[in-house]
This record gives sequence, C-alpha cells and structure tokens, in this order.
Amino acid sequence: MATRTYAIERNESTFFSSIRWNRAVQAGLMVGSILFLVSRGIPWVGSGAVDPAIMGREISPGQAPSGLFFMSILGLHLIVSIAYALIIAPIVHGFRPFVAGCVGGVAGLVLYFINYAISSTLMNVTATQREWPSIVLHIVFGIVVAETYKGMARRRPVEVPVE
Repeated sequence: MATRTYAIERNESTFFSSIRWNRAVQAGLMVGSILFLVSRGIPWVGSGAVDPAIMGREISPGQAPSGLFFMSILGLHLIVSIAYALIIAPIVHGFRPFVAGCVGGVAGLVLYFINYAISSTLMNVTATQREWPSIVLHIVFGIVVAETYKGMARRRPVEVPVE
C-alpha cells in the first residue's frame, strides 16, 4: 500500500493560529513544576516547598505558615509559569531550536524585569533582597520552556493512503 505525506494545513493561516497554545501550557506546567523544586535556580539551595518562592522570589509566610499557604504558593507559581510560557511561545515559535533557546533566555530576562517592577510595587521589594537567584531562574526558565515548546510543537507529517 503506497502512502503519500502531506503537510498539515489550515484554511486561514495566521501567526496566532499556527502557535500550539496547548503545548505552551504543557511546557509551562512541566518546566514550572521542575523549577518549583529548585526554586532559586540552583539545586542545592532549597525547594519552593521548604522556602516559599514564586519564580525565585522569596515570599514571607508571616507568623505561622500553613499547608494552605504552601499550596497557594505552588498554585501561584504554576499560574505565573503558564503565563510566562504563553508569552514565550509566540516569541520563539518561528526560530530554530538553538536560536529559540537563546531568544527564550533573553525573553526570560525581560520577564524578570517586568516581574521585578510588579513585585516591587505590590510587595515592597527592597534593593538589598537577593535577586541573583531570581534572575538565574528566569533565564533558565526562558531557555528550558523555549526548548520544551519547540520540541513539543514540532509538526509531524500525516500519512494519507493513495487511492
């Protein structure tokens, strides 16, 4: 039985319809879950479950941290991870994998500065707070989510039988 390979095509091909949004969400969840365990971007510092942190930025638990507090930190961290992945996916969509990783790292650094601006207005972040782990985590997140997205979004040809 002979087969012919056809590319997947859509009727109206726009840039945003070509992006695999479900793969971006999956990449954000996977990479965000892994980086929650190494919340400072460095494996020997501690996880987000021990020292509560959202994308590498430490959160003060207040008087007595509870299980609900740590679950809300995990949920917030994953929401931010998905949002970052949804921002990074359209940026790196058209690049080859190696270049996408480099561009993803730069996008992660830009997202760090946006994160710093928002968190400094909302949480009163001081300049003396340790920011290097958060910078490292944002850059690593950008690189890894870009590469994960590119690997998951790769189009596979569909075999159609020739009649």
